[in-house]
Amino acid sequence: MADDKNSRGAVAAPSKKKKKSKKANDDGAEEYSPWLDILRVISFLALASCALSYLISNGESFFWGFKNKPWYLKVDYWKSKLDRTPDMRGVEDMFLPLDDPEVDRHWSYDEMQKKMAEERAEAHRMVEQTLKHWVDFFSKSDKYIKVGRVKREEGWLDKAKPPKLCEQAAKGRVKRKIPGQEEQK
Repeated sequence: MADDKNSRGAVAAPSKKKKKSKKANDDGAEEYSPWLDILRVISFLALASCALSYLISNGESFFWGFKNKPWYLKVDYWKSKLDRTPDMRGVEDMFLPLDDPEVDRHWSYDEMQKKMAEERAEAHRMVEQTLKHWVDFFSKSDKYIKVGRVKREEGWLDKAKPPKLCEQAAKGRVKRKIPGQEEQK
């Protein structure tokens, strides 16, 4: 009789089809999602950071809350540094001797002016020689490639003040030698 209903034009009720879940395969396994792996890696890194902080701080903090943070967590590391390399004005002061009135009184005024001019000329030669050494070093080395040249706007020398000598270079300066004691160390 069921065949009679179908033959008279009656439409059979559609059977419910199983919809495939987007996340389930035929064998019931879920589709791969990278988010779980990413979450696992991030949680491992956070846990490792806390453990490292605890070990380094001798149990003081889990979250790098102590004074001596690692270099990559300090704010100063991420700030850009002032690059004074293109401006070499004033570097010759590093090679000039310090003025000392006790030593300088051994020369007359004219002799002292002549000596200071000679010292400045020697300091300029030393700067040129040192700069040439580093230029040759980097240009001949296979480790370093030439990226470009520093370009400055016209008249930048007049606009900018010469930079001061850094503290380390200033500490390296020595006093002028007294005549007759120059050979002695």
